[in-house]
This record gives sequence, structure tokens and C-alpha cells, in this order.
Amino acid sequence: MKRPYLHILTGLILLLSNISTCVQASETEVDLTLRPEGAGGKTEVEVAIKVLDISEIDGAKQTFTANVAVSARWQDDRLKGEADFRIMEMSEIWEPALQITNQQRLVKTFPDRVTVAADGGVEWVQRYWGNFSQPLDLHDFPLDQHTFVIQLVSAQADHTNIVLKQSSDARLSSGLAEKLSLPDWEITDWQVDVSSVELIEGSNSLPGMAFKFHAKRYIGYYLVKILLPLVMIVMMSWIVFWIHPSESGSQISVSITSMLTLIAYRFALGAMLPKVSYITRMDGFILFATIMVFIALMETVTTSRLVRIGKEEMALKMDRYCRILFPATFIAVCIFAIWG
Repeated sequence: MKRPYLHILTGLILLLSNISTCVQASETEVDLTLRPEGAGGKTEVEVAIKVLDISEIDGAKQTFTANVAVSARWQDDRLKGEADFRIMEMSEIWEPALQITNQQRLVKTFPDRVTVAADGGVEWVQRYWGNFSQPLDLHDFPLDQHTFVIQLVSAQADHTNIVLKQSSDARLSSGLAEKLSLPDWEITDWQVDVSSVELIEGSNSLPGMAFKFHAKRYIGYYLVKILLPLVMIVMMSWIVFWIHPSESGSQISVSITSMLTLIAYRFALGAMLPKVSYITRMDGFILFATIMVFIALMETVTTSRLVRIGKEEMALKMDRYCRILFPATFIAVCIFAIWG
């Protein structure tokens, strides 16, 4: 009597085992982490880069601080479903592995999740805030203008089959916010370029997209805070040309005061000016101003010596020439510094 039940129990166990095997096989048939192939075996990814704010451009550190939203959309028919949309973790599906290559310290504010529509459309949005590196040529500082770049690439292993293109969705389009909290720069233009990128020279090119904005520096701050006080210090050193050479104590006192004031002023400017190995336009102007103050000091010592050896007329003649020569030379330098 026990044999029929034993056969039935054995059959049920085999049946359940086969069902479990079939389920496991069906689960392994579709690997959602593999790249979904589109037309021509390629996978198109629509990308948008939206700059929400730019808070600082630091020429001395060769960086800029920005608030950036990056979105991407691609089609994966394997994720079609009845629900209007689903939230999925990025680790569960294939994604283009978009990275910003010139980032320094960025903070992500959104979770790494995607929204999947009923038709299999996958949408990913992330917001970044932090510093981006940007090499700058500061020879014309502070009359300089530059192009700043936020470079995005797809770092997937099968990147040769990935095509990045600008988003056609008006909701997720690239752009620049109308109002920025950037105090000392003017944004003149922006554009988006789609092109391959070699992160290391000679390596394989990665699909890339770059958001570029062009900016020029406002010179008003430097005119008021740096150049105007500097001009006044230089003009102060010219007072010696109107003091009689016989009053050597007063002349040398004014010259040394001007020189020490200028040296202290240069130390104070150290943190404000970019630390570069070459001479910028501002460096050249400050250097020439320092030389002029030093020459004025040397002229004072010379005229004082001439008076002591009985050549007072020659000393007075030197002072009269310097009253014209020094201002004329300094005006020429100012014109060259601004328009040269």
C-alpha cells in the first residue's frame, strides 16, 4: 500500500525540481546589466547638462565652483511593464556610467536611482555641487577672459557601442541659469559639444559631451582695490621732486616711506593675485611701479649728494626733468597695461 504513495511523492519532488530549474533558467536568460542594443547594435543615450549656478571662479587655484544637474535617457525594451513608471536602483540595470572628468570635490544630492516608464524608457537625473578644475592662461590678468568646461564621458567597458547625443526632451535640456551668484565675472556665451575624449593621450576615445561657457572678468574691483591705491603710492613718491634738494632729510623720508608702503602693499596683494610662474599683466604693472618708486629714491639720494658737493643747480635741474619724465612714463605704462 505504501508503494503508490512513494511513487506519487517522488513524482511531485521531481516536478517541483524541474519547475525550480525552469524558473532559474528563465531568470538567467535575461541579464539586465548587459547593454541594451538599439538600431545598428548601438545604444543611444540622450544627455543634458544644466548649470544651475556658478558661485566662484578662482584663478589662483585654477578652479570654479558650480551647481550642475546632469540627466540621461535611454531605451531598454527589456524593462517594459504595465506600470506608468517604476523606481529602480542603478545597480539592477545597465547604465551608461556617466562621469565628470574634471571634477575635484563634488557632492551628489540625489540617490543613484532611475525612473523606468511603461515603454522601457529609462531616465536618470543627478545633481552635483562642488569644484571643477580648469587650467587657465592668466597672462592678461585682470583683463582676461576664458572658456570653462564641464566634461562628461561614458566610462562603460563597451563604450564603443554607446552614442551620446543632446537631449531632445524640453524638460531635460542643456542650459545655463539666467541668474548666477558669480560676483566678479560676466558670462558672455555657452554651448554644448558632443565629441569623443581621450583621457590619456594615446588611449581609447570615450564618448563625451562638454558644456562650455565663456566668461570675462570684471575689472572694476581691481581698479578700485588694487590699481588706484598703487597709483597713489607711486604719485606720493614724486613729492620729492618738489622738495628742495638741500632738505635731504625730508626727501629721503618721503622716498623711504613710499618704498616701505609699496612693499607692505605687495605683501597684502599676495593672497589676491594668482600664483603663476609667468608674469601677468598685473604683475608687470606692479613690478614697474615698484621700480619707479625705487628710482625716485635713488634720484633723491643723488640730488642730495650733488648739493653736498656744491652742484645745487644740477640737482635742481634733475628735479625739474623728473617732474615731467616720471608722470609721462607712468602714464605711458598705464596705457600699455590696459590696451597693450
